[in-house]
Amino acid sequence: WDKVYGDHVPPVELPVYPYQRQKLWLETTTSSSSVEMETHPMMMRRIRSPRLTNEVFETSVSLEAMSWLADHKIAGRVLLPMTAFIEIARRALETAGHRFEVLQDFAVVESLPLSHGQVRSIQILFEEDSFQIFSRNDDVWTLHATGRFTAGAGKEIRSASPQEREYVDASEHYRALAESGADFGPSFQTVHAISIGNGGAWARVRLGEGDRLEAGAYLIHPALLDGCLQSVLPALDRKSVV
Repeated sequence: WDKVYGDHVPPVELPVYPYQRQKLWLETTTSSSSVEMETHPMMMRRIRSPRLTNEVFETSVSLEAMSWLADHKIAGRVLLPMTAFIEIARRALETAGHRFEVLQDFAVVESLPLSHGQVRSIQILFEEDSFQIFSRNDDVWTLHATGRFTAGAGKEIRSASPQEREYVDASEHYRALAESGADFGPSFQTVHAISIGNGGAWARVRLGEGDRLEAGAYLIHPALLDGCLQSVLPALDRKSVV
């Protein structure tokens, strides 16, 4: 070291105040659209073009953004539930500023399979009071669902006393569904009690704790609405009119 420094250098006293630290790392920023997608998993974007004469909205779905979807398995495949199509249509109508009261003539014409690592783009097209829902995969568009929203009063619900109802065990209900090919995971096992009678079905449905935390991001959480539809199945099995 004598050859490096040459003449003797006297020691220097260290400062008695704390060192001034400054971070020079580049901070990652999250775009507003990313924040909105985390808050609203089915956030709608309106598509505008001089060639479009109808209202068109676009959103996207993935198992990474909505992990609860992985619990909706039919015949061994993860499929977007029918109730998610309804949520997409309702959210698009709300974004467009339209009122809706009654859903009519709704049909799923083609299932939408989902897989990990894949983001599916979905478009909904409005024409007067009807709508069509498409998805894109490798630049190929597929029609999945159609329907229409109209104004009108809901159907009157016929009541039945507790003594007139037949009660169905919820665990038996899901066992029967699994045997028929609907192998629902915890997120879609929302039915906790079912009773049927007088041509109707009554059920107590509840989201799991994890799904309840994000339920506010949806108009009606699709897994919860799916449970309402599931409760009708025991009545249909007995050829009741619902």
